[in-house]
Amino acid sequence: MNFQESLVKAQCLIQEDEDYIVFNDGKPIRTHLKEAISVEMDNYFDATDYRQSTENSLIEDIEKNAPFSPTVHIQSNCTLKVIHMNDDEQYIDYHILIDRDVECYIINIYFQVTGKTKIKMDVVVGDSAKVVLKNITNAYDELEVNIRSFCLRDSNFTIDDLSLSDKKVRYQNSVYLVEEGSYCSMNNTVLNTTGKEQTYQYDIYQDAPHTTSVMNSYGISKNNSKLIFNCRGKIAKGAKLADMRQKTKGLIMDLYSSISGNPVLEIDENDVIANHGAAIGSLDEQELYYLMSRGLTKEESERLIVTTYVAPYYKDIQDIAVLKYILQEIETQLQA
Repeated sequence: MNFQESLVKAQCLIQEDEDYIVFNDGKPIRTHLKEAISVEMDNYFDATDYRQSTENSLIEDIEKNAPFSPTVHIQSNCTLKVIHMNDDEQYIDYHILIDRDVECYIINIYFQVTGKTKIKMDVVVGDSAKVVLKNITNAYDELEVNIRSFCLRDSNFTIDDLSLSDKKVRYQNSVYLVEEGSYCSMNNTVLNTTGKEQTYQYDIYQDAPHTTSVMNSYGISKNNSKLIFNCRGKIAKGAKLADMRQKTKGLIMDLYSSISGNPVLEIDENDVIANHGAAIGSLDEQELYYLMSRGLTKEESERLIVTTYVAPYYKDIQDIAVLKYILQEIETQLQA
């Protein structure tokens, strides 16, 4: 699919008069934005303004080699759609800054990512802001991603990730509750039918008192694929009355695939609540039999079970075009 074909297909996801940005190789090429939303190129961002020691080799590599660093600045309540296409640029560096007291709903789609790509995205959720960020990653070549989100005082942040990438993936999503009263709900869904290994690292760091986090991770592995979930939660010393909950679920679709779920809690404070659990298994034969007894084929039954399994990701999406896109991509993956 060439660039023009990709652009036409991407624009099918955009509704008339809605706020949106279309990026190609890290540059905004189409926008429709209210005055309170802006895109600034090469806006300097220093994560150490919010927390020390969040760097790693991938972040350093991207910051050194990315030719520019666009920043999306949101200053008032909105619903925003961001669509990324990438075919030439290997290093991509984005920032999203949400001001205090803002309520926003962001759909962030990595729509057409070809060629080996390294992506970094930093998000700052301002004081008392309420933000929903739904990421959809659909890459056609090897991909490395690092997302860092910093939640300030009394903020409420929901970050939902759906990964449908076709090749080997290394993905890290880290949320830092850096100020008192901040809350995060992280919901991760991965469908791996590539026949390759994909590794996902999900982290939540609770650095301040009275912070709360919930992490739910759902994985599906098929076609001799290997899926690795590393889920880590850390409550720092001094983060009194913090509350942390983790759950990991995995569904293995055949005899040759595997899922490794590794939930880890690191607790450096006594006066907290923390728990985690993991459940990984194969398709329920009784459930399959029930659906097939109602006239569905085995393949149709499996698709229905998987679609239901990943429903926590898309159940609140009211955008018909995006919902249709998600379900079509899931269908394509399952038929691979």
